Amino acid sequence: MAISKILNMKDCGGHFHGKHLKRALDYVMNPDKTQDGRLVGAINCQVDTAFEQMKETKRNFGKIDKRQGYHIILSFKENEVNPDTAFEITQKFVEEYLGKSYEAVFVVHDNTAHVHSHIVFNSVSFVDGKKYRYEKGDWAKYIQPITNRLCQEYGLSIIDVDDEKKERQHESYKEWSEYREGNFVWSDMIKRDLDACILQAKDYEEFLELLSEKGYQIKQGKHLAIKPQGMTRFRRCKSLGDMYCEEAIRDRIVKEDIAFYKSKQDIPKVSIVKCRVKRYRRAGLSGLQKKHYAKLYRVGKLKKRPYSQVWKYREDIRKMHKLQEQYLFLARHNIHSAEELVGTIAYGYNIKFEVVLLCHRNPPPLQTQYG
Repeated sequence: MAISKILNMKDCGGHFHGKHLKRALDYVMNPDKTQDGRLVGAINCQVDTAFEQMKETKRNFGKIDKRQGYHIILSFKENEVNPDTAFEITQKFVEEYLGKSYEAVFVVHDNTAHVHSHIVFNSVSFVDGKKYRYEKGDWAKYIQPITNRLCQEYGLSIIDVDDEKKERQHESYKEWSEYREGNFVWSDMIKRDLDACILQAKDYEEFLELLSEKGYQIKQGKHLAIKPQGMTRFRRCKSLGDMYCEEAIRDRIVKEDIAFYKSKQDIPKVSIVKCRVKRYRRAGLSGLQKKHYAKLYRVGKLKKRPYSQVWKYREDIRKMHKLQEQYLFLARHNIHSAEELVGTIAYGYNIKFEVVLLCHRNPPPLQTQYG
């Protein structure tokens, strides 16, 4: 099975328009990833002079700016294909999809558990100077169907184009949303839930039960994989870091308790540093410059920056993180009631500062009862 995706490389501006294209070619042809260059091939150009030939094609047709090239990645299922077979499949894909119109370099990387291919090709055809156009839906109509057919020829599994298309649409929105919000990412929430369940559980089986109670789906195979409500794919716990692989989780369940967290609760010392900051006044525009920019704005050459919608969601995310911090605090100290909270503080675990800080941020119901 091979999953494909396509990326574009834009003009980076300045005098070196093809900077991103050059970097992509240098990256994919890295000898350490391609068996010293054995798994590198090219079509309609030479491997050693691919970038110069692509640049010359752009210059001949007067299309040196805007999009410089495209990058297709074919990711094969783990342990399903060897590098040589992957190279043959990639070469056939390039010959069929790009034909005799575009200069392209194709390689296979075998330095990871998943063998994968990279195809970098010019955005301008050396035959007629036409620019390659990727239209919405081309992935489902052409790219992945060709990949599936070639995989079938070599006895490999394939993916359902319709299901994967839906998955890709959801994932791309998810990634965009997480990027806009800044702090909120799935891995952060998953780590917090794993930490809380590890602290509460007496053994590994109870740990899995606690995760299920939180709404997680669990897939226990060679690697532990989980999926919280709202995510579309399972995620391997080991991808979150060394502390979250199955072996580390089992070890943490045995070792971590209140004393473990107590040793990490030292309040950091705050020091005040004085420094001088030199301020510069921004130069203003002259009357002639103001008139010039006003004219550009009126004719539509200048546009306002799009208004950010972050304010709609930032407060909800902030509240969610605060509630999560309070929950982890209660879990770390094994507190199940208001009496236990008061008793824990009185017992002197050096946590009064943390309690005051949490209550100040978002007062819990316990404070209203025992205020």
